[in-house]
Amino acid sequence: MAQILILGWGSLIWRPDKLKTVGDWSLDGPTLPVEFSRISNNKRLTLVIDETNGVPVKSRFVRSACGTLEDAIENLRVREGAPSAKGIGYVDINNGSFSGTALERHKATAHEIAKWGKTRDADAVIWTAIGPRWPFEGSFSVEAAARYVELAGTDRAQAHEFVCRAPQEIETPVRKRF
Repeated sequence: MAQILILGWGSLIWRPDKLKTVGDWSLDGPTLPVEFSRISNNKRLTLVIDETNGVPVKSRFVRSACGTLEDAIENLRVREGAPSAKGIGYVDINNGSFSGTALERHKATAHEIAKWGKTRDADAVIWTAIGPRWPFEGSFSVEAAARYVELAGTDRAQAHEFVCRAPQEIETPVRKRF
């Protein structure tokens, strides 16, 4: 069985749903540039890898219970509710290949994840590879995120939820602001 590691830094950790894993989340994943710089379809502020606005934070990892890279990607895709596997990044450590999404959305980070995966004797590493999306008041900023939550009206609790429930070690400028 392949050793496929899943990276997490947000809701995947506190709400794994149908994610198939072995063991508990380990605290010593790779350092990734993340920030709450995405407004999701359900209006929540969402943590994403953001090579422009993100700050380096330690991620977590867990082993996938799936036997193949394809099955692990599909399992994470289903958990994330992604319409296709394009929302999942991966590096196949054995052959050095990356998903196109990983290289398109965060190339430098993908290469750092590959280096980290080699140190863990992983066969592959997968992660949620959706990028920043900020359709509110122009470009992303910490103040724009604060205004978004204030103006979210009845969805305020939903918009704020992911900021409050993120793992303790995820200290980003948006989280500090809240």
